[in-house]
Amino acid sequence: MSFPGGTIGKMVAIVRSRPNIKVRELARELGFAEDRLVYYWIRKSGHSGIKSFKDAVLSGRIGGDAPEEPLPLHVKEAEGGTTTTVTSWEYAPLLMPGDELRVDRSRPPVDGDLVMVKLKGEEGAIRRYLVGNPALLVHPIRTYETVRVGKGGTYANASDIIMGTVICVTRRRP
Repeated sequence: MSFPGGTIGKMVAIVRSRPNIKVRELARELGFAEDRLVYYWIRKSGHSGIKSFKDAVLSGRIGGDAPEEPLPLHVKEAEGGTTTTVTSWEYAPLLMPGDELRVDRSRPPVDGDLVMVKLKGEEGAIRRYLVGNPALLVHPIRTYETVRVGKGGTYANASDIIMGTVICVTRRRP
């Protein structure tokens, strides 16, 4: 489901730029006199509350130009890519144990792509890349786990921690 304009589209844009925004702040950004109008629009978008709405926006299930499916599947494979297999339930239902990920180390990520990253204590973690200043790396399921990259962020350069862009996901049985 995509909401390119109107109130829901504005809400999506605000949540993408400020993932930790509260309902009161969102209401103020939209020029609403009351917080309950935010809940009205959240329900109208098919979600039961702000957490569900934020999860959908940050995982790519709804939003401006976001695809309807949560996975950015690309048919074209690039040279120099590597294949890795998901071994845990951490990313379920988006990625399941046994899924094969084709990762292109030379392709820079675009807004909403899944990327493989090297974080402190996590080699080969998967995050969703959101363009901004600073850019955000958001856990695809636990959207409250966000890492800022760039000026003022946890990491100075995205190239220091992004190991590659996920270009294809193949669902396999574990």
